[in-house]
Amino acid sequence: MFLQINRSVRDTTIMTLQKIIYDRNDDIKQIGIGAVLQLMKVFKISSPLPVTQLSQSSGNLSQFMGSSSGVGVGPSSVNASLCSELVGVVESGLQQSHPVRLRIYLGLYEAVARNPELCLTLCNSLDKHAADMGWATLRPLENGGGPLDPDPLLEEDSKGEVVVQDSFGWFFSCAQQLVSKSEELYDGRRDDLDQEELSFHGRDRLSSLLEELSRRYHEADLMDMGFEKDGDFGRESVEGKKNLAKVALVKSLLEALMDYLMTHGADADEAKAGRLIGLFKRRGEVAELVKVGYNILFRTFFE
Repeated sequence: MFLQINRSVRDTTIMTLQKIIYDRNDDIKQIGIGAVLQLMKVFKISSPLPVTQLSQSSGNLSQFMGSSSGVGVGPSSVNASLCSELVGVVESGLQQSHPVRLRIYLGLYEAVARNPELCLTLCNSLDKHAADMGWATLRPLENGGGPLDPDPLLEEDSKGEVVVQDSFGWFFSCAQQLVSKSEELYDGRRDDLDQEELSFHGRDRLSSLLEELSRRYHEADLMDMGFEKDGDFGRESVEGKKNLAKVALVKSLLEALMDYLMTHGADADEAKAGRLIGLFKRRGEVAELVKVGYNILFRTFFE
């Protein structure tokens, strides 16, 4: 591929993508993120990247790549440095608006499937994002804790339209896919890997969070999830639009938790199987709140 051969073009491309993520136009940002995810598939690495290496600033790229002659720098080292920069762009993208973050949620697993040794590092990135969004710290059940509150993710704009700030269902769908992939890659040889260079903490925290959410939603009722059975679900009022958006948000989260359980023992563990059935019932109860077709969550994003 040309980007792998011409170092000057490659360097310029990465630097341009780093700048695009801060453009004012969300459409341009999404194009940039899409390009980053595509490049992640190309610059393959042969071993998990050390977390310390991935914390390099973008200014180190040219230094790491060395002179134009490439003396002393092998393809593996160059790809590792480039992937470090690309992960940094993804992490910056996770701090951008909802359409940009959604583009990452929907495309990150495909990049990891093609370049699997990025998996642990990106689990750490998602773990940090969950903490930044306030999803990682759940209030204890004895102190009134319950499922995640979707209301902070919804705002009304000046035209009376509902604006979704984040699609946490798609985030957790992405998270459970990366958790499963990292387990497939490393759990059989975890003791043989360099524990000082690698970090499983982000992956393990995401897994624990998914487990806890599956328990909470299994035990939740409609009110716990933020719904009133006789609430307004019409498209004419702001309240109705918010409730419709909440239905879409919660349904996608329940589906992500169901996917997680199906790949984490629900076929062999009776308790997890019961939890999976409970989540399926919760999803049906939420869907029953709306008797007609709806999808305002992604309408504005894809139009």
